[in-house]
Amino acid sequence: MTEDEIIKTEINSVSEEPEETLRDQVVKSRIGRGIFKQRLRALEEKCKLCGIDNPDFLRASHPKHWRVSNNKERLDQYNGFLLCPAHDFLFDKGLISFCDDG
Repeated sequence: MTEDEIIKTEINSVSEEPEETLRDQVVKSRIGRGIFKQRLRALEEKCKLCGIDNPDFLRASHPKHWRVSNNKERLDQYNGFLLCPAHDFLFDKGLISFCDDG
């Protein structure tokens, strides 16, 4: 089999249509994210790093992650800060961090 034939075979196997195109799913949703962001905005109204102040572009970030926080900590404005999407992405991936004193 030539390289072109191998590639065509792989493409055909990947492009096969699934038998089902829908599935049922149970999803847990985080409640209170809006409240958390409002509380943060009462403390500060811009990205902690670059100063973007458009509320539509700001994300509420948790230094102590949601999954390991209790219900009170999840909504505590002192367990968070506002970041623009780029800085939030970097922070969420662990590529930037902050000391305890900010």
